[in-house]
Amino acid sequence: MFTVLSYALSGFINEDSEVLKSSVLTTGGTADYLKIIKEEPAKKAVSIGIMETGTITAFGKPDGLNPKFLGMIQSIPYLWATYNKDIKTLKDFAGHSVAGPRAVAGWQENFIVPLELAGVKDQIKLTATGMGAAAQALMDGAVDIAYADLTYIPPSTIKLGTALEQAKVKGALYFPDWGKETIEVGLAGRVAWKPILALQVPPKALGETQPDTIYVWLLPLFWAATPDMPNNVAYEIARVLYERAKKGDFAGFHAQGAGIVPGFVELGPWKTKADIEEWYHPGALKFYRDIGVKGL
Repeated sequence: MFTVLSYALSGFINEDSEVLKSSVLTTGGTADYLKIIKEEPAKKAVSIGIMETGTITAFGKPDGLNPKFLGMIQSIPYLWATYNKDIKTLKDFAGHSVAGPRAVAGWQENFIVPLELAGVKDQIKLTATGMGAAAQALMDGAVDIAYADLTYIPPSTIKLGTALEQAKVKGALYFPDWGKETIEVGLAGRVAWKPILALQVPPKALGETQPDTIYVWLLPLFWAATPDMPNNVAYEIARVLYERAKKGDFAGFHAQGAGIVPGFVELGPWKTKADIEEWYHPGALKFYRDIGVKGL
């Protein structure tokens, strides 16, 4: 999905800009992208990558890369899933086997810290694995609980991701509530990256087995560039991105592209003026302010 939408953005830049030309280099992930621009400094001024706040803190700032926001690509909700209807909150994980994320900086902590806050971290049997493997382990009965993601298209479309749709074929799935305070206060107080966001999932948004509102962790992802990128280049990229989002053109490339529209694409997760000044690329921020985006 990220690759497809990045190809779309690259194509739009080539079609719409009189001063920029773009191509796409696919990598194994954010860490690989940051490694490339660290090893090839000349690329820092001309590269865009897909970032999230945890990865920037874990990989970016210590290496002096410090990527800056250009525009949103997606926000991904993460949750826990189980076939056991008695597992309703994180406290109910005690005594169960859990498939969770691998120990990657800026990643695993977002799942494990809430379990620690619930007092069950040392009472579970944790298998660290990829998300697809976690869903398969749940279906095979190798674990009782697995981490997974949801499909979220702002402002209100929330549904099961592919892995959980497949897992649902075996039996009814249930989704333990993380708790809003656990995410926005507890987790936020324990990790270095900010902001930490909770998504409210309305009753039955995930089906009849979810009769009540639950809260899950929401991870914003965005296109970013290092401060080495000239302001006029970042301004032009933000202009093309916003104008194509305004036309709804990303929707034709991927279902998630339907969410890349004004009101989302230009609004990063930071709310205070100080945070906005720190995290936005100055060139992109100037464009958004020039067109009168409120809150910036």
